[in-house]
Amino acid sequence: MAGKAAARSTDSSEDESVILEKPLKKKRGLASVDFSNLKPTRRDFLVYTMSWSTCFGDAVEIYLPGVFTQQVAAELGVTNSQEGILAVSTSVAMAFSSLIIGTVVGSRFRKRQVLLFSLYATIFATLFSASVPNFTVLLISRCIRGACVGLNFAILSIFTATEVSAYDVYNVGSSMSLIVFSVGAAWSAILGYLLLDFLGWRVLIVSASLPWLIAPVLLLHTVLSYPKSFQKVPTKSGDGESVDINEEEFIRVPNLKGRILKASIANFINYLQGWGSIILAPALMRYSNVTNHKEDANVNGAQFLILALIFGGVKMVGRIAGFFLLKHMPFRVIHTIISAVIAHAYLVVLLRMDDFFCTAIAVGIANMAYSVSRIDLSLMETDKYFFGTENFANSAFIVIALGLMGAAVGSVFAAFLSAYHAVLVCFILSCIQIVVFLCITER
Repeated sequence: MAGKAAARSTDSSEDESVILEKPLKKKRGLASVDFSNLKPTRRDFLVYTMSWSTCFGDAVEIYLPGVFTQQVAAELGVTNSQEGILAVSTSVAMAFSSLIIGTVVGSRFRKRQVLLFSLYATIFATLFSASVPNFTVLLISRCIRGACVGLNFAILSIFTATEVSAYDVYNVGSSMSLIVFSVGAAWSAILGYLLLDFLGWRVLIVSASLPWLIAPVLLLHTVLSYPKSFQKVPTKSGDGESVDINEEEFIRVPNLKGRILKASIANFINYLQGWGSIILAPALMRYSNVTNHKEDANVNGAQFLILALIFGGVKMVGRIAGFFLLKHMPFRVIHTIISAVIAHAYLVVLLRMDDFFCTAIAVGIANMAYSVSRIDLSLMETDKYFFGTENFANSAFIVIALGLMGAAVGSVFAAFLSAYHAVLVCFILSCIQIVVFLCITER
């Protein structure tokens, strides 16, 4: 083994790094974690405190606009078609910012600098959104917020993956990030339900998300201001100096383009299923109200609370359950089952679309299954053992960006297609997803 590494290192005079020809782990993600030997460092806790706070703030930024859409529409005179444009603007901006800005800026600047920039921009966009006078400015503010959150998504994942001390710590901490994200989604919906009428939507925007974005900025400026690979060690003078204590591991994987393609398709469909349903469920509720000849076709308070449980509580339960299921079930087995469950849930919606409670339960089951799958796919997005270290950042940017593109497409389908055709598209793609997961043999 040492001979192979030495042979490779002598072939090139320009690259003196040693390629580690050790076998890659057969199990990856949560299935590979040995909890008995899990020893996170102090810096790991700081990194994930920053990451979890950012995830919570991003969840509020994404879900909160849906809470007060009807109040904004009434105050600013927004039409139904304009509501659809607002609904998809955030996800479209997220997709383009993570792909274009993330790949260009992320490859030229340090990840910490880009993350700080995106957090400052998100804070500015939040304040800007709270002071919009008309639809045009509101649309611009939504696009800015979406671009900032998309950049947060891409940079935060890669920054966290490269800053933690061990692969197992990354798997556990990043899985917890998704649970925190679900808590943020539930917080947005329930807080809006309880306080929107008292505070108004402008005050709610600032008070609900801004505090969660300030803490990461402070951490990145202080205790996380130096790279992971450099630490202060004592010297004779007692002042200490920064020295590199880590030897960078170099991993090259076969069939990288195939891995990126399969991961991108799986991510695209997965995000489309989850994010499309954010807009689809209220549309289905309104469809049910119309077909049952109710006087008010809009979603009422009781129905809104059910939506809050679907998109907050149900996803949180799914991610907590996924934390344990993914530990004990093979990748292809569990994701094939999940895709089949989601496909059946959408089929039930197609057949019983006029039944409010049947629709709510089916969409809830689809979202719970999506949440389990989302944990593993989020870990795969930034897994150095899946993409290798040679083109790790670019591979992760592509897969994350195309996943967010799926969120944008799902939002467009849900906003502008009829409820029936939007559900039909989700059903067909869920069936395709089964085949995609069966083809991912590398994980």
